[in-house]
Amino acid sequence: MLFRTSSATILLCLCLVSCESRQQRLTTPVDIERVIVTPTSEGFDIGFILQDVEGNPTILLMGKGMLLIEDFDPDSAIDLEDSTGALFRKTLNFSRNDFEREEYWTGARERVTDICQLGIFPYDRFDRQPTHKRGRVRIAVIWPVGPLIGTAEVTFPDSIVQLGIQHVSDADTVRQ
Repeated sequence: MLFRTSSATILLCLCLVSCESRQQRLTTPVDIERVIVTPTSEGFDIGFILQDVEGNPTILLMGKGMLLIEDFDPDSAIDLEDSTGALFRKTLNFSRNDFEREEYWTGARERVTDICQLGIFPYDRFDRQPTHKRGRVRIAVIWPVGPLIGTAEVTFPDSIVQLGIQHVSDADTVRQ
Protein backbone atom coordinates (compact mmCIF):
# COMPACT_ATOMS: atom_id res chain seq x y z
CA MET A 1 0.00 0.00 0.00
CA LEU A 2 2.84 2.36 0.79
CA PHE A 3 4.29 1.72 -2.67
CA ARG A 4 1.00 2.59 -4.38
CA THR A 5 0.67 5.82 -2.42
CA SER A 6 4.26 6.78 -3.18
CA SER A 7 3.83 5.96 -6.87
CA ALA A 8 0.62 7.97 -7.05
CA THR A 9 2.27 10.90 -5.28
CA ILE A 10 5.25 10.80 -7.62
CA LEU A 11 3.01 10.64 -10.69
CA LEU A 12 0.94 13.55 -9.37
CA CYS A 13 4.09 15.62 -8.75
CA LEU A 14 5.42 14.85 -12.25
CA CYS A 15 2.08 15.86 -13.74
CA LEU A 16 2.07 19.14 -11.79
CA VAL A 17 5.64 19.93 -12.85
CA SER A 18 4.73 19.18 -16.46
CA CYS A 19 1.64 21.41 -16.25
CA GLU A 20 3.64 24.19 -14.63
CA SER A 21 6.22 24.12 -17.43
CA ARG A 22 3.42 24.63 -19.99
CA GLN A 23 2.02 27.76 -18.28
CA GLN A 24 2.89 31.22 -19.47
CA ARG A 25 5.71 32.91 -17.57
CA LEU A 26 4.94 36.27 -16.04
CA THR A 27 8.37 37.72 -15.32
CA THR A 28 9.78 41.17 -16.04
CA PRO A 29 10.70 41.52 -19.73
CA VAL A 30 14.07 43.08 -20.54
CA ASP A 31 14.14 42.69 -24.31
CA ILE A 32 12.20 41.78 -27.42
CA GLU A 33 13.88 38.50 -28.30
CA ARG A 34 12.52 38.37 -31.82
CA VAL A 35 10.06 40.11 -34.15
CA ILE A 36 8.30 37.58 -36.37
CA VAL A 37 6.98 38.79 -39.75
CA THR A 38 5.24 36.44 -42.16
CA PRO A 39 4.21 37.85 -45.55
CA THR A 40 0.71 36.85 -46.67
CA SER A 41 -1.23 37.78 -49.79
CA GLU A 42 -3.07 40.52 -47.84
CA GLY A 43 -0.28 41.93 -45.67
CA PHE A 44 2.33 41.18 -43.02
CA ASP A 45 1.34 38.87 -40.15
CA ILE A 46 3.35 40.29 -37.24
CA GLY A 47 4.16 39.09 -33.74
CA PHE A 48 6.96 39.29 -31.20
CA ILE A 49 8.54 37.36 -28.34
CA LEU A 50 9.54 39.01 -25.06
CA GLN A 51 12.32 37.61 -22.89
CA ASP A 52 13.29 38.07 -19.26
CA VAL A 53 16.72 38.63 -17.73
CA GLU A 54 17.42 34.86 -17.81
CA GLY A 55 16.62 34.66 -21.54
CA ASN A 56 13.30 32.87 -20.99
CA PRO A 57 10.17 33.88 -22.90
CA THR A 58 7.70 35.92 -20.88
CA ILE A 59 4.42 37.76 -21.32
CA LEU A 60 2.76 40.98 -20.15
CA LEU A 61 -0.70 41.15 -18.62
CA MET A 62 -1.27 44.27 -20.68
CA GLY A 63 0.87 46.68 -22.58
CA LYS A 64 1.16 49.48 -25.08
CA GLY A 65 3.57 50.00 -27.89
CA MET A 66 4.21 51.26 -31.38
CA LEU A 67 4.55 49.48 -34.72
CA LEU A 68 6.41 50.97 -37.67
CA ILE A 69 6.73 49.43 -41.13
CA GLU A 70 9.22 51.20 -43.40
CA ASP A 71 11.13 50.71 -46.63
CA PHE A 72 14.76 51.61 -47.13
CA ASP A 73 17.51 51.56 -49.70
CA PRO A 74 20.02 48.91 -48.58
CA ASP A 75 22.80 50.79 -50.38
CA SER A 76 22.31 53.99 -48.39
CA ALA A 77 23.55 54.56 -44.87
CA ILE A 78 20.15 55.08 -43.25
CA ASP A 79 20.06 55.42 -39.49
CA LEU A 80 17.63 53.26 -37.52
CA GLU A 81 16.27 56.43 -35.92
CA ASP A 82 15.43 57.92 -39.35
CA SER A 83 11.75 57.42 -40.13
CA THR A 84 11.59 59.01 -43.58
CA GLY A 85 10.78 55.61 -45.09
CA ALA A 86 7.66 55.15 -42.94
CA LEU A 87 4.89 53.26 -44.74
CA PHE A 88 2.66 52.43 -41.79
CA ARG A 89 2.47 53.41 -38.10
CA LYS A 90 0.14 52.07 -35.46
CA THR A 91 -0.25 52.40 -31.72
CA LEU A 92 -0.50 48.97 -30.14
CA ASN A 93 -2.56 47.77 -27.20
CA PHE A 94 -2.16 44.15 -26.21
CA SER A 95 -3.00 41.86 -23.32
CA ARG A 96 -2.21 38.42 -21.98
CA ASN A 97 -4.83 37.00 -24.40
CA ASP A 98 -2.72 38.08 -27.40
CA PHE A 99 0.13 35.76 -26.36
CA GLU A 100 -0.06 32.30 -27.90
CA ARG A 101 1.91 29.28 -26.66
CA GLU A 102 4.06 27.69 -29.34
CA GLU A 103 6.34 24.67 -29.09
CA TYR A 104 9.15 23.94 -31.52
CA TRP A 105 12.40 21.98 -31.65
CA THR A 106 15.88 23.49 -31.71
CA GLY A 107 18.28 20.67 -32.42
CA ALA A 108 17.54 17.90 -29.94
CA ARG A 109 15.73 20.19 -27.49
CA GLU A 110 12.09 21.23 -27.33
CA ARG A 111 11.53 24.94 -26.82
CA VAL A 112 8.32 26.51 -25.59
CA THR A 113 7.71 30.19 -26.21
CA ASP A 114 4.91 32.73 -26.03
CA ILE A 115 4.34 34.87 -29.12
CA CYS A 116 2.33 38.08 -28.94
CA GLN A 117 0.30 37.86 -32.15
CA LEU A 118 -0.52 41.37 -33.36
CA GLY A 119 -2.36 40.21 -36.48
CA ILE A 120 -2.19 40.94 -40.19
CA PHE A 121 -1.42 44.49 -41.27
CA PRO A 122 -2.81 44.86 -44.83
CA TYR A 123 -0.66 46.32 -47.60
CA ASP A 124 -3.58 48.46 -48.77
CA ARG A 125 -3.53 50.33 -45.44
CA PHE A 126 0.03 51.58 -45.97
CA ASP A 127 0.31 55.37 -46.25
CA ARG A 128 2.26 55.00 -49.50
CA GLN A 129 3.72 52.31 -51.70
CA PRO A 130 7.22 51.01 -50.97
CA THR A 131 9.88 52.50 -53.22
CA HIS A 132 12.40 49.79 -52.34
CA LYS A 133 12.12 46.02 -52.31
CA ARG A 134 13.45 45.72 -48.76
CA GLY A 135 12.10 47.13 -45.56
CA ARG A 136 11.94 46.74 -41.84
CA VAL A 137 9.34 46.23 -39.15
CA ARG A 138 10.07 47.89 -35.82
CA ILE A 139 8.17 47.32 -32.60
CA ALA A 140 8.61 49.36 -29.43
CA VAL A 141 6.95 48.14 -26.24
CA ILE A 142 6.50 50.95 -23.72
CA TRP A 143 8.12 49.98 -20.42
CA PRO A 144 8.84 52.02 -17.25
CA VAL A 145 12.64 51.70 -17.59
CA GLY A 146 12.54 52.59 -21.30
CA PRO A 147 11.12 51.09 -24.47
CA LEU A 148 11.90 47.52 -25.48
CA ILE A 149 12.72 47.66 -29.21
CA GLY A 150 12.76 44.85 -31.75
CA THR A 151 13.40 44.91 -35.49
CA ALA A 152 12.98 42.48 -38.38
CA GLU A 153 13.99 42.99 -41.99
CA VAL A 154 11.35 42.19 -44.61
CA THR A 155 11.04 41.88 -48.36
CA PHE A 156 7.96 43.42 -49.93
CA PRO A 157 6.03 41.35 -52.48
CA ASP A 158 6.68 42.40 -56.09
CA SER A 159 2.98 43.12 -56.56
CA ILE A 160 2.92 46.04 -54.13
CA VAL A 161 6.30 47.48 -55.06
CA GLN A 162 5.59 47.44 -58.80
CA LEU A 163 1.87 48.16 -58.90
CA GLY A 164 1.66 50.60 -56.02
CA ILE A 165 -0.96 50.98 -53.34
CA GLN A 166 -3.77 53.47 -53.07
CA HIS A 167 -4.13 54.67 -49.47
CA VAL A 168 -7.65 54.37 -48.07
CA SER A 169 -8.23 57.31 -45.75
CA ASP A 170 -10.87 57.44 -43.05
CA ALA A 171 -12.60 60.28 -44.94
CA ASP A 172 -12.95 58.07 -48.06
CA THR A 173 -14.41 55.29 -45.93
CA VAL A 174 -17.03 57.59 -44.39
CA ARG A 175 -18.11 58.99 -47.79
CA GLN A 176 -18.78 55.55 -49.27
